[in-house]
Amino acid sequence: MDASEIVQKFNQLGIRLFLGRDGNLRARPLPPRDALSDELRELLRFLRQRECEVVQLLSERPDMSNAADMSNTADMSVTLPLNLVRIADAVAANPRSPILTDMALAVFVRHAIEAQRTIERLPAAAKAEALAHCREAENRIVAAITGRDYQEAYALASALPGELAALTLQ
Repeated sequence: MDASEIVQKFNQLGIRLFLGRDGNLRARPLPPRDALSDELRELLRFLRQRECEVVQLLSERPDMSNAADMSNTADMSVTLPLNLVRIADAVAANPRSPILTDMALAVFVRHAIEAQRTIERLPAAAKAEALAHCREAENRIVAAITGRDYQEAYALASALPGELAALTLQ
């Protein structure tokens, strides 16, 4: 099976292969692993073997990807200004009840997304300073979690979007 056949087969299954803004191969929508059919598993195996060829094909012929169909989901990956893996590791190292742990993670994700949206609205000159401010805030959040002071960690995360917005005034 060559690259164009793989792309066409995915299209027939209602899955669009396309290149993200970073140039990496993406697929939408991809069902959860436990819902994969044998046919799709086999197709994914072919895709792994021919990934370079598929990327080259899609870069040369963007029409193959049906990119117009993906206008709302062309690249759903977002780089957040807080390292949520680091924060989640700190939460996991200082366990509480599962409900409180899940709530903590949700709070940090929500505020990281708010911070990213705030950074997107900043002038270009302020973005580097905003990212540096986020790194400092992340360090303080992790330190608060490690010290089991979740109230302080929540307050730091909650204040971050407002602090970033204030950077435009300086």
